[in-house]
Amino acid sequence: MHTVFLGGFMIARKLRQEDMVWSFGGATLVGVCIATLIQKENILQALQQMFVQSPLFFFAFIMLTEPLTAPPTKLLRRLYGILTGILFIPQIHLGTLYFTPELALVIGNVFTYLVSPKQKVFLKLSRKIRMAPGVVDFIFKSSQKLAFLPGQYMEFTLPHAHPDSRGNRRYFTLASSPTENAVHLGIRFSEMGSSFKKAMYRMDGRTPILAAQIAGDFTLPANPRQKLVFIAGGIGITPFRSMLKYLLDMQQRRDIILLYINKTVDEIVYKDVLSAAQSYLGVKTYYTLTDTAAVPRNWFGFVGRINEAMMLQVVPDYPERTYYISGPPEMVRAYENMLKDMAVKSDQIKKDFFPGLT
Repeated sequence: MHTVFLGGFMIARKLRQEDMVWSFGGATLVGVCIATLIQKENILQALQQMFVQSPLFFFAFIMLTEPLTAPPTKLLRRLYGILTGILFIPQIHLGTLYFTPELALVIGNVFTYLVSPKQKVFLKLSRKIRMAPGVVDFIFKSSQKLAFLPGQYMEFTLPHAHPDSRGNRRYFTLASSPTENAVHLGIRFSEMGSSFKKAMYRMDGRTPILAAQIAGDFTLPANPRQKLVFIAGGIGITPFRSMLKYLLDMQQRRDIILLYINKTVDEIVYKDVLSAAQSYLGVKTYYTLTDTAAVPRNWFGFVGRINEAMMLQVVPDYPERTYYISGPPEMVRAYENMLKDMAVKSDQIKKDFFPGLT
């Protein structure tokens, strides 16, 4: 049991699905206690049977977190966890029909199907633009117009010969805006990349790639007067490119401060959209370089990682703002902790990072 719990917890954390697992576990715990009290049975015995003798942990950490059957947003994932958690309880029944883990999962999958976008599109590569060392902007034509919110992501399936253990599916944030006809993906490549990334790097206009499962709630707030801070690290700029291009096309001004962190100046990408947002929307943009040995002589931005002093300088009204952080997981966690140390509330911080494989 301990092995399943520890291994399962690592999987849920890797997939960023802990909230769904905890919702499931909480619903199961409360449901078992209520059902046991109603039936006047022994609560300790019922809990022992549920948490020790049943497949609860395997179900929660392995079956429930399958990306293909998980709902697209955090709220829906929590509702999915609560629904399956209640139906998982053996005391729950409708007449002579008693629910089982298998039936709970089937009903949960039906729920996911009903609340999830159904759109699947085939993409055809139009162009590949090398934006920075190891970073390419893929521009695709879609078989139909995509309906999504700026900042959301999709699952991409790329069939290729001899796929490695990491498979032929990846999640990528859409760098394009819903107002654009083309689909943009900003992808970073490395020498130790997976077979998927290598196949993607080689792809041409004849290579089939399927996009499906629009998801994510790393999106602009409904209130256009909400003051925002965007913090991007490297290729983590992609959701912000989507949002800013959307605001440009819609001619919608919002109070936004953008902090963009890169190692060197030649790693800065999507400069055209960032510059336009600064000029036409009044977005306050600050760049910082972390490789202090490679800072150009004429550099007018910041140097080093963002710290509290830098944040106070560029965001004097920081307690009033909502923060969007996108980049490598360790960077996202570091800036989340920094903001919390500055007494920024958790509900003012939105994070965008994926378990994706290189």
